[in-house]
Amino acid sequence: MQNTTSRPLIYRLTIDAMLAAVYVLLAHFFAVNLGFITLSWSTLPLLLVAFLFGMSDALCVAFIGSLVEQLLYGLDATTPIWLLIPILFAAVAALGSKITRKNKSAVVLVVVIVVCELLYTLINSAGIVLGDTVYSGSFSSALLATLSRMPARLANCAVRAVLSAVTLPLLLPQIRKALRIK
Repeated sequence: MQNTTSRPLIYRLTIDAMLAAVYVLLAHFFAVNLGFITLSWSTLPLLLVAFLFGMSDALCVAFIGSLVEQLLYGLDATTPIWLLIPILFAAVAALGSKITRKNKSAVVLVVVIVVCELLYTLINSAGIVLGDTVYSGSFSSALLATLSRMPARLANCAVRAVLSAVTLPLLLPQIRKALRIK
């Protein structure tokens, strides 16, 4: 198990704040909106914090990052949906990090990352259906519209999964060493 309690709270909150800022940058400023799909790698900081510090920090970064992102986009009736999606993803990633801590295999780490990215895509797709239902009033048309975009969404998921599965195993040991996390 990681020794994160030996680090002062201010130290961890500072790292959380930096990762929340990276989340906002990736989700809002470095996202590519193609009209029918938005390409973003905003899951990276959530995966990092989940694998570095665990559940509480991951939920904190997800909430703060998504709240700032929503404030930048503008608040509306669907804001709670868009706040909940990164929080659910952070919780899944933190649970996945527990699996990788018990089983130190690189293969297990990659599988957990890929599963997390796939679950994010499914959670986000459900959020799109709910959000579109709020605006259109029709669940069936919202579901059909989202299903028609699923091939592109799954392709985006595959790219994110490959990027994350390659990047995280390289970054985590270096960050742990730099931050002196066991």
